Amino acid sequence: MQFSDLTKERHSSRSFDPERAVDQGLLEHLLESASHAPSAVNLQPWKILVIKNQPGLDRIHAAYPRDWFMNAPIVVAVSGFRRDAWTRPSDGYNSLETDLAIYLYHFVLAAADVGLATCWISNFEPDVLAQALELAQDQEVFGLTPLGYAKTNQKATLQERKPWRTTVRWI
Repeated sequence: MQFSDLTKERHSSRSFDPERAVDQGLLEHLLESASHAPSAVNLQPWKILVIKNQPGLDRIHAAYPRDWFMNAPIVVAVSGFRRDAWTRPSDGYNSLETDLAIYLYHFVLAAADVGLATCWISNFEPDVLAQALELAQDQEVFGLTPLGYAKTNQKATLQERKPWRTTVRWI
């Protein structure tokens, strides 16, 4: 698939087939692909948590209790440590969120490329999630994505996109 087609076809899925497992080798391929994401000064400040067993999934559901989310066979949490990310000397800006966003988007595009469904989630309870994942005191989760095969009867409901020319300013 051409990259331009992938960017048009990739969408958030909220309907997963709980009976169809994701092959471990395929999961590792996605994680390896996403690991090539660029980061500020190449510090790669991410720590990726893959939740696949039922007790772990049950614990994290409390942080985002949506029925559709509970059908995903895998959840990937993208986390990191602010101390491991680059900080701009002039104003103290820390690149952690940017670096983790780039990683997560590499991951969701890699998943779409092999026919897997994802949904970027930031609307979770950070304290509940930190406890469920037994995070270190200074470890931050930036985003979650369920991962699995979409139900076959699911139709993509892509929102109308703004014309790109309306979002660009030429200087």
